[in-house]
Amino acid sequence: MIAKLRIETAHDMILFGCALGAAAQSPDSLWLTGPLGAGKTTFAKGFLDGLGAVEAVTSPSFLVAKEHPGARIPAVHIDLFRINSLDKFCELGLEEYFGGEWFVVCEWADRLRFDTSGKGLHIEFEIEKDGGRLVTAAAMSGAANRPIIAAAKEYRGA
Repeated sequence: MIAKLRIETAHDMILFGCALGAAAQSPDSLWLTGPLGAGKTTFAKGFLDGLGAVEAVTSPSFLVAKEHPGARIPAVHIDLFRINSLDKFCELGLEEYFGGEWFVVCEWADRLRFDTSGKGLHIEFEIEKDGGRLVTAAAMSGAANRPIIAAAKEYRGA
């Protein structure tokens, strides 16, 4: 199941993320990809707010991972911008968040250099020439949260 839509503003990106977070039903993973400034962190803030994160949602760029245990579904926001190898990823113990009780929102997922296509949901962000964003959301096989993609398709009539 794939949803494609255009997001005009940062505020709209937060609203979109919030709508998808509210639709999440169980622990899973979101693999966010796209260039710097494309809206990954803005989306993640909205998503985690929609998931019910109690703490302020900030970019974990320098922390690499920030937990949100008070959310409706315990969540962790991971930013792999500074991680350049699977060895470093494992050295930091980040693999322990996957496949359990955490909903993982992972920015720069393409830096992992291993196949993430079979698990969770992939959301790609592109910057358009006029400054808008093209967002493509796809449920991978076995994704528990297909309702998230259904919500993406319904968002503004996508």
